[in-house]
Amino acid sequence: MIILIVDHDADDVHLFFEAIKSLDFSAQCIAAYSGTQALEIVNSGVAPALILLDASMQGMNAVKTMKALRKERRCKSIPIVIFGSSDQQAGIGATSAPGNTHYLVRPSENSDLSLALKDFLTLHSGL
Repeated sequence: MIILIVDHDADDVHLFFEAIKSLDFSAQCIAAYSGTQALEIVNSGVAPALILLDASMQGMNAVKTMKALRKERRCKSIPIVIFGSSDQQAGIGATSAPGNTHYLVRPSENSDLSLALKDFLTLHSGL
């Protein structure tokens, strides 16, 4: 399984890599540091099973990135999980977002991030 992590902050990308690595899911993680880079990766033929998207990206923000990804044929049904603060959830409106899109409040502790990801991956174990 390939997980595409889209976050402008290299430290946050590292936290996601470590959280996923701590789980028993065999996954290859690929990082994109912008929405534009995420589109380039997908257009290069990479087919992620899951996309984790930072809600507070600069430039091409999470909503624009999500909409652009959803226009790509191979991304129409891929689960996209947008992570951010509880304050950002209202602005994202992920519950009304197109396709299989979810919003999760980013936990402050790395162990809680692992649990949140484990819960999501277990719930969507068909990934």
